[in-house]
Amino acid sequence: MNILIMTATITPKADVRSLGRKDPALRRRDYEDTLGFYGRQVGQCIDQIVFVENSESDLSSLKAIAEQFNIRDKIEFISVPGLDYPQMYGRGYGELFLLDYAMENSRFVREAEANTPIWKVTGRYIVLNLAKLIQKRPKEFDFYVNMRNYPKRVVDMYMMAWTKAGYRRYLQGKCKLYEETSAAAFPEKALRDDFDAAPRTSKFVRRFRTVPLVSGIRGLDNKGYATDNIWKFYIRVGLDTVCPWLWI
Repeated sequence: MNILIMTATITPKADVRSLGRKDPALRRRDYEDTLGFYGRQVGQCIDQIVFVENSESDLSSLKAIAEQFNIRDKIEFISVPGLDYPQMYGRGYGELFLLDYAMENSRFVREAEANTPIWKVTGRYIVLNLAKLIQKRPKEFDFYVNMRNYPKRVVDMYMMAWTKAGYRRYLQGKCKLYEETSAAAFPEKALRDDFDAAPRTSKFVRRFRTVPLVSGIRGLDNKGYATDNIWKFYIRVGLDTVCPWLWI
């Protein structure tokens, strides 16, 4: 059993900084494309999808995709009034607030077994090798993330996984981290610092066993996440094989 949470903001705030992809029509198309991809994975590598959106935008075109694939009962749509926070908190606050809401309000999550892996993906990104990433996951974990030391010490926030207990221990309520301007400016570093400082058990796994191959347009600059720099993916795969301690 695997649950996938897709986070989404179709209509971002007009005054949001550091966001190049603001057009709601383009963003909606991104989410439609990704939901089409992940919808095809239902019954394959994932069992249920929780699509959670925080701008209170119309979700009818996305629900139509679920109907098209005949998996409406496997996809849960949650709409959150989640953009009413100070601009200075940044995107990290919005993302983690959204996850807190989803984990608390999703019926799929509530009914899941305690050890069910819950995967989170930034909803405009397609992880092309998701099936392999899930297949190669640790047999047991509470929290599964990908930390990197080069070129900067960060945790990749676009994809993470946890159990319900792992989420409560390591991520619940952490949106408050980004009420500080310094953390809001670089949420991937702030969360990495928080994880490094927190007591961890052997079930906190800090590196993915498979390098994710990501397709999608970055919100920051409208460039392809991996497709514009596919060479980075192959370098990371190679270095993970021969020098896994580098954490590239």
